[in-house]
Amino acid sequence: MRAMIRTRSLPCLFALRAGAVLAAALAAGCTNQPQTPAADPSSQTPTFGAGDMPPGSHVLVAKQGQWWPAVIVQPMGEGRFLIHYDNADDRWNEVVGPDRMKPLAPAGPARDYHPGERVLVTYKGRLLVADVVMQVAADSWRVHYDGFGPEAAESVGADRIHRPFTGPSAHAVGEAVVVEVNGQQLPAKILAASSADHWIVRYDNFGPQYDQEVGADRIRAAGAVAPPPLAAPPPPVAPPKVAVAAPPPPKVKAAPPPVSDAPSVPAGPPAVGEQVLVSLHGAWFSAAVTAVGASTVKVKYASGGEEELPSDHVLREPTSTRGQHYQPGQLVLIDYKGVFVPGKVLRQEGKDYKIRFDGQGPAGDEILPSVRLRPR
Repeated sequence: MRAMIRTRSLPCLFALRAGAVLAAALAAGCTNQPQTPAADPSSQTPTFGAGDMPPGSHVLVAKQGQWWPAVIVQPMGEGRFLIHYDNADDRWNEVVGPDRMKPLAPAGPARDYHPGERVLVTYKGRLLVADVVMQVAADSWRVHYDGFGPEAAESVGADRIHRPFTGPSAHAVGEAVVVEVNGQQLPAKILAASSADHWIVRYDNFGPQYDQEVGADRIRAAGAVAPPPLAAPPPPVAPPKVAVAAPPPPKVKAAPPPVSDAPSVPAGPPAVGEQVLVSLHGAWFSAAVTAVGASTVKVKYASGGEEELPSDHVLREPTSTRGQHYQPGQLVLIDYKGVFVPGKVLRQEGKDYKIRFDGQGPAGDEILPSVRLRPR
């Protein structure tokens, strides 16, 4: 009897097991799962912590047998991260683990900044928004800090300058927001994103010296809260001053002989109240003369700062350029956002002039009106 019972239970057990295997096979065949690419033969599955992959980190993610570029949105714990695929809609965001992710090799500091580009610059431990004025060396750029007077410019190296974050962000540049400051809410505007969840803001009714980098825990869209009472802003940062050594002056050819109708710099010392150009580390800034000494000149900048300088650092502007023309080869100063940088005239183009900036090749040539040029 026992043998007969055992014999009859075997087919049933076999049938149950076969059915389970078949169901699992069918389920696997109907599931459209992306294939994970094989790892490099010499690699092992890495483990990433939140500090290793902060928001904004660029990575490669395995999906459907390929590696796709993506950016970290936020860590989710246990070595898993919410990622956003480059050039894809947010609906494709997903949480992935270390078995499907590897970091991009660091590309090193950028060295292709161009005049007029908006950048972020580290200044005394803070991130400030600036514009590139010109490249002064292979890995050095002259920048002007946004919102400050023309004298707030300096030359910075690749270790202090980088481009703003351009990945997915909860707040757009120019957006009106409200920022928590010492328990109160202050209205502000987004100047730039420094990472996926950090932004540089400028507070309403406060100057650029109060610009600050804030995180997502302190910022809200302007319409998300009631209008706040006025509060004290964060401690200001002092207006940036030139504190780095300027590059050696570029070698230029001697100026051609003066021509009768070419604008020229007036001779002699300037008078009190006269508008002049002041040389500071390779660039020139507009200022007014407040006092004249034996070998020094005291000037006041448009932003209000005053400074006493040697007379040879001050260049007088011509009283008038009406009816006069710049000549080919003439050395000039070129107005770029209130800062004058050196260059020379190549030729006249109608009523305008084709110029070349000192230290740059033909790719940087521009055609400019005479109102943006000054003789030197």
